[in-house]
Amino acid sequence: MPITSPSTRAARSLIALDYRLLITLPVLRYPLTKLNLGVPMAYYALLYEAGDDFVQRRTPYRAEHLNLAKAAHQRGELVLAGALGDPVNRALLVFRGDSPGAARNFAENDPYVRSGLVKRWEVSPWKVVVGGDAEPIAATAQGDR
Repeated sequence: MPITSPSTRAARSLIALDYRLLITLPVLRYPLTKLNLGVPMAYYALLYEAGDDFVQRRTPYRAEHLNLAKAAHQRGELVLAGALGDPVNRALLVFRGDSPGAARNFAENDPYVRSGLVKRWEVSPWKVVVGGDAEPIAATAQGDR
């Protein structure tokens, strides 16, 4: 067994601890470099407006769409996503990052958008005021949050 200095052993212990936290704490699954650098992370809502008969017409594109969504989720960009309405006529995908770029990139590469199944999409900053890692709400007369 090689001889290691106390500082090397301490560094290895911190790496092991960081890895265990990454596995057990979901909030740490976001890109650690951004969290460690103190870059503020914001939420962005990607809203889809679907065309007629969306559920029936999406079948040939669904696997590719879901793979794209799963990959974005694994990278820590996509927080949650799902269809809206009954029958389905819209969708909401919530992204987290330091810019709306990941949400826009997702939409531009989504087979639902490229094939014309999604008639319109938009990305909008989403100011979370309750839940998640929202800042405490200050009571204001204007209700500006």
